[in-house]
Amino acid sequence: MLIFIGVFYPVIAGAVAFTLTELLLLSLGFGPVGIVAGKQNASPRQNVRNCGSNFCLSFGGLGSMAAAFQSWMYGAFTPAAGVFATLTSLGMLGLANPLFALISVIIATLAVWLTWSLQGCPIDGAL
Repeated sequence: MLIFIGVFYPVIAGAVAFTLTELLLLSLGFGPVGIVAGKQNASPRQNVRNCGSNFCLSFGGLGSMAAAFQSWMYGAFTPAAGVFATLTSLGMLGLANPLFALISVIIATLAVWLTWSLQGCPIDGAL
């Protein structure tokens, strides 16, 4: 098995950046089931829960981050053509997850490039 030491750290940095970015974006709560609301008497210990087909974080019973933001910012009056309504539509149509994956790939690529550059390795891989 051939191991390239100069490639190991950039690949790990890219994998970690992709995973954390994807986790953060998917935890927003925009998905095919819509905005996931919280339970009124939710236990504070239930910080991570399954929100339909999405993974989202629960903040003290408020539900997903999207539900918490909507209740804080808009209340019952969400603008029809606003950013929030557009993201909700994209999520319910199933178009948000590929968009989130694309954003995660771009950030992971930047992490790989930055790690590779900080190691002082040339682009052609010669050590």
